[in-house]
Amino acid sequence: MNISPTAAKTLEERYQLRSSGFRLRGPLKFEPEARIWTARRIQSVQIGRYSSISPEACVIRVVMGRYCSVGHRVEIGMSRHPVGWLTTSAATYEPAKISPTLPKANYAFESAPEDTTMGNDVWIGAHALIPGGIKIGTGAIVAAGAVVTKDVPPYAIVGGNPARVIKYRVDEDLIEPLLESKWWDYDIFGASSLGEIKFDHPAEALETIEKLKQAGELKTLEQVWHRIYPKGDKIHIMSSSEADK
Repeated sequence: MNISPTAAKTLEERYQLRSSGFRLRGPLKFEPEARIWTARRIQSVQIGRYSSISPEACVIRVVMGRYCSVGHRVEIGMSRHPVGWLTTSAATYEPAKISPTLPKANYAFESAPEDTTMGNDVWIGAHALIPGGIKIGTGAIVAAGAVVTKDVPPYAIVGGNPARVIKYRVDEDLIEPLLESKWWDYDIFGASSLGEIKFDHPAEALETIEKLKQAGELKTLEQVWHRIYPKGDKIHIMSSSEADK
């Protein structure tokens, strides 16, 4: 179903899902302050706070953390085909999708993509292709137009077809401390930290975050989730907080 601009405005006012409308084909689980532009297809997606999905993106069976950015016309979670069979065509396992003249399927094949997982602070560049079952580590960047065929390490920058590691975003000895800090779980834009954290210097930012945490001046962001389920031409919404779990 299509989430119209009017419905999107209601979702923004009530649940802080920032959007101007998108096409919803399956469940959507989101935290407040997530943004979905005019995505071409959203299906079985979980999106964390301050993450965004750009126009014309197709995102299927994806779990992403906070502060992620999915670029324009990105495709994640494409259907699978039986590469080891006589033919890769769906004619053998989903014949009705191909032609009404084909006989009933005698073979079973699961064409739906496997789940793709993205950590926090992941950036997927425009036109990237990511099949199902891929794990993209926290802090990673996938270059525009890349075809990702295997897991991406945390804070790696990958590009090409097939995608390969080009370099790392930060000094490699800083990766583990960044992961251990779990800075995305904290209110780094709160009043106590505003102006203190140097976002353009990761090592200094991490040091400040740790000092604020030790001083008790950095609050943990509560996890509040909303779930949207399409039902015919209507949507059903459920909400839960960390305290409800």
